[in-house]
Amino acid sequence: MSYQINPSYGSGVFRRRIRLWREGMTLHGMLEDCNHGFTVAIAHDGKVITAVAGEPKRIPFNTCDGAIEPLQRLVGCDVGATALALMTHAGPRANCTHWLDLAVLTIVHGQRAEAVREYDIEVPDENAAGDQPLRVRRNGVLVHDWLCHNSVIVSPTPLKGVTLFQGFSSKAAAVFTDADELEAALVLQKGNFVGQARRFDLIALVGQSASADDTMSGACFTYSSERSAQAFRLPDTLRDFTTTPEQLLRFI
Repeated sequence: MSYQINPSYGSGVFRRRIRLWREGMTLHGMLEDCNHGFTVAIAHDGKVITAVAGEPKRIPFNTCDGAIEPLQRLVGCDVGATALALMTHAGPRANCTHWLDLAVLTIVHGQRAEAVREYDIEVPDENAAGDQPLRVRRNGVLVHDWLCHNSVIVSPTPLKGVTLFQGFSSKAAAVFTDADELEAALVLQKGNFVGQARRFDLIALVGQSASADDTMSGACFTYSSERSAQAFRLPDTLRDFTTTPEQLLRFI
């Protein structure tokens, strides 16, 4: 599938904000970026997850809202399970990648004493030389600040030479032994992956079927073989938060 280039790429910033908190026996999560907006509410009894609910606030395809169904696989899981165990049980390819990521982050947040956790991911467009900084803040404090060249980290030194795509998770786990630092690194890497969509003119694809892009076949709920032919890109789903980060999580 041939994507048209976004004529404004090179002058903007991809931003994603994630907020996690608890209210009694319910864990809450919210996520918004240029392409997506989701919420989750996960109830538990102190031992296992008893209910999973959520809202698709802004989605790129008409089928994405149906991904609340595979999220129900998390019901019955140990509320103290690891992120990897939860992901494996839910089945990433059967789910919406972003909704499942949010749900897992929300469940793991329930295992810590911290009341509220908020991540801000910032990925400025790559410059003409192929250089790109990536930053993530946790509750307003900078955690990771990486410089990348053609999607390979060049600094800081412990991550030098690590690609931002395949194999990143295992290499990051070897570098970041602190669970909070590792979580922030994975949040940043996933944000960068989504941020690459800024390179393309997605407005030009409105109305097209997901089945037209065979490179994504089987990657997630919408791009599954049984669904992609009925999945069509929706209008008015993109937002540019380059200069308006304060609008994130307002879902407007």
